[in-house]
Amino acid sequence: MANPRVFEDERWPEELRKEAATISSRILEPGHCLPSAETLGDDNANEPVNLLAQGYQRAISMLKPVPYPQDGEELLKLNANRKSAQYLGERFCRTAINVTFEEFENGVNHVGVEQSACSLCGDCISGCNYGAKNTTLMNYLPDAYNHGAEIYTEMSVKRVAKAGNRWRVYFQPVSLGRDKFDAPEMFVFADMVVLAAGTLGSTEILLGSKQNGLEVSDQLGKGFTGNGDVLAFGYNTDDAINGVGWGDKKAGEVAPVGPCITSVIDARGKEDLEQDMVIEEGSLPGALAYALPGLLGIAGAALGQDTDTGIIDNLQERARVADSLIRGPYHGAMQNTQTYLVMAHDGSDGEMVLEDDRLRVNWEGVGSRPVFKDIEDKLIKCVESLGGAYIPNSTWNEALGNRLVTVHPLGVAIWVQTPA
Repeated sequence: MANPRVFEDERWPEELRKEAATISSRILEPGHCLPSAETLGDDNANEPVNLLAQGYQRAISMLKPVPYPQDGEELLKLNANRKSAQYLGERFCRTAINVTFEEFENGVNHVGVEQSACSLCGDCISGCNYGAKNTTLMNYLPDAYNHGAEIYTEMSVKRVAKAGNRWRVYFQPVSLGRDKFDAPEMFVFADMVVLAAGTLGSTEILLGSKQNGLEVSDQLGKGFTGNGDVLAFGYNTDDAINGVGWGDKKAGEVAPVGPCITSVIDARGKEDLEQDMVIEEGSLPGALAYALPGLLGIAGAALGQDTDTGIIDNLQERARVADSLIRGPYHGAMQNTQTYLVMAHDGSDGEMVLEDDRLRVNWEGVGSRPVFKDIEDKLIKCVESLGGAYIPNSTWNEALGNRLVTVHPLGVAIWVQTPA
C-alpha cells in the first residue's frame, strides 16, 4: 500500500487527499508492510463512505494477500534480506503477497476455482505452474464469468469512438494474420466502456482514439512514472541465497526458493518523501537457469563492484564462480546471488506519446536523477552486508544513457467524454 504521504501531493484530487488522511493513522503499523481489511476499518453508516479505504478493502478481499508464514520452510533469500536490513538500520518485514500457502477445503478457492498451495519453486516471474499465485485468472476473471460476463481473448483493442448515445470499440484478432493484408478493423457496440488495459494499454487506446477525433483531456499521457523501479544483483555473496527457480526440477531436487518476493527492507518515513524507498528480494526464473552462470559471470567481471576484499576471499569467490560454471546454477556463485527489486520516487513527469501507431515513453535524462544514485548507494550496502559483488541493471550505464527497467509503469489516462 502506498505511504499516505504520497497522497498529500496536490496533483491528486482534493477528495482523494482527504480520504487518504483519514486512514493514514491505521496503516504502516509496526511489523506490517501492508494493512489488513481490519486495520483499514469497516464502513460506518454514520460516516461518509471512504472510497479509497473501500477500494483497498475490496482488493484485499478478492486477492487475499498474506505474508509468507512464520512457520514455513526456511527461505535463505528472506534471511539474507533481513540481515541487510539490520546492516542498514532499516525496518524489515514480510510483505503481504498474492500467493496461496495453504490448501483449500475441497481444493477450490473463494470464487470456485481449483487452486493449490505454493510449492516454493520460485518461478513466479515466468508464470505459476501450480496455480498458487492469486492472479486475476484465479479470482476476478472467473468471478466475473460466474456473474454472467463474457470473456474474449486474443483481441487487440485499437480505439473507441462515440456512436450516438453508444460507443463503438474497434479491435483486431491477433492470431488470424489479418494485419498481413491490411484488413479493416472490426468493431462492436457498447452502452458503457471501461478501459482497464493498464497504464500503457489504456493510454495507447485513448491516444489512438484521440487521433481519430475523440475529445480527451490535454493531460492524457502526462505524469508517467516507472515507480522508481531498479533491478540489481548481489552476485557471488558469502551467504547461500537459493534465488534461482526450480524450472524443470522437482521438489526435493533443489532447496526451496519461495515466492519471488517474500520480504521488504522498508526505508520509508524519511524527512523528504523523495528519499523513501523499499528494497525487496526476488527470484530468477528457472527457464533461464542454465544461462545465468555465464551471463552474471560476465556481468560480474565487467560491471561488478566487489564489496569485500582479501586474498582468501578472492580465492573463495573464484572457486564459487567455477563451481557454478561446472555444476550449474544451483551451486556456487549463482546459489549465492541475491536479486534486488527496488521501488522509489522518480519524479513522475514522463510522457507517453503515440508514434507510428505504437506507444512510446519520452523521459529525457530520468536515469541520471539523484534518486537512482541514492538507490545504488543503498544496494551496495545491502550487498556489502552479504560480502558479494554489486551488479547494477546492465542498461543503467552512461554508454546507454542510464536507461531504466520498470515492471510497474504508472501514469494518467484521463478521458473527457463528449456530451451525447
